[in-house]
Amino acid sequence: MHILIGLITSIAALVWAFNRLQQSGVDLNAFNPFHWSRRYKWAKLYSIKPLHRLENPIEGVTVLVVGVAKLQGEITKELKDTIIQTFVDTFYLSEKQALEAFTTAAFLWKDSANYIAEVKYILAPLQSDFTTAQKKSVIDTLNFIVNADGLPTDEQNRFIRCAEQAFGKDI
Repeated sequence: MHILIGLITSIAALVWAFNRLQQSGVDLNAFNPFHWSRRYKWAKLYSIKPLHRLENPIEGVTVLVVGVAKLQGEITKELKDTIIQTFVDTFYLSEKQALEAFTTAAFLWKDSANYIAEVKYILAPLQSDFTTAQKKSVIDTLNFIVNADGLPTDEQNRFIRCAEQAFGKDI
């Protein structure tokens, strides 16, 4: 009987200690390895920039096209119309889808300071989705957009070279 009383007292003391720890602000889930694992995976997944987590090759290309256009400065109405028409003609998107793709790509670039450094991270998860012909088409599209608004700047040329390097020797 005395063993049972000691066991009940120990359990009550343990519950009281955990209760006091929780009331003082200690997160008891920090001691749970399953909770820690879920939090770590979630933080790892969502700490990545949305620009680096593109899943669709068309999203990646539209982001690159808008990025190379923004390197020259603000995008003019004429250049925006050219980009949207390129999306319609090249990627067979509807006008509405092309406008949404343009808006999404412009939004994704808003937090980026160094466009050229982002190219390899944008294309890295999408490498296996492109064929050699598609890679050449992407580079041709980038060159077309760069030349649509006059002569390309040095930054735009470096952006395109970085895209070529990210695609590898397949081009």
